[in-house]
Amino acid sequence: MTIHIIITMVLLLALLIGSIWYAKKKYKINLSVLGLGAVAFFVSSQVLEKIVHLFVLHPQKDGTISLMQEHPFLYVLYGITMAALFEETARLVFFKWLEKKRTLKIRMPSPMDLVMVVWNYSTSEWEA
Repeated sequence: MTIHIIITMVLLLALLIGSIWYAKKKYKINLSVLGLGAVAFFVSSQVLEKIVHLFVLHPQKDGTISLMQEHPFLYVLYGITMAALFEETARLVFFKWLEKKRTLKIRMPSPMDLVMVVWNYSTSEWEA
C-alpha cells in the first residue's frame, strides 16, 4: 500500500514541475512571482487561518470540535467562509502589492500603433 502512495507523490510532483516548466516556456512567467504567491497563500491559509480556527472553534484536547458535532452545516459554512476570506484576501493583497512594484497589465496595441508599424515598414522599403 505504501508503494502506491509513493508512486502518487512522485507523479504529482512530476506533474507540478512539468506544469511550471510548460508555463515558464509558453507564457514566460516569472518564477519569483510564482514562489511569492505560494508563500502568501501558505501564510494566509496555514498560519493566519489556523489562529482564527483556534479562537473560534475551541478544539478539545482530543481534537474534537463541538460545532462539527452539533451543527455540521454551520461548521461547513464556517470552513468555506474562512477559506474564501483568507485565501482570496491573501491573493488580493499580494497582487495589489506586486502591482505597485511592477506592471501586471499587458498593454494591447492601439490601431494607431499598427498604423505606425505599417508606416515605418513601408517607408523603410522606399529608403533601401
